[in-house]
Amino acid sequence: MTQPFRILIADDHAHAREAIRELLSLHEQFQIVGEATMELMQLN
Repeated sequence: MTQPFRILIADDHAHAREAIRELLSLHEQFQIVGEATMELMQLN
């Protein structure tokens, strides 16, 4: 199996980040490694 794409979600709208996270989590080839906002950046 190949390595998944590592994704950092960056958007200043929480609902947009949540929607993107939900869509990407449906696919095994994507790994969400963190999220970034205008105020704060969080890494898993």
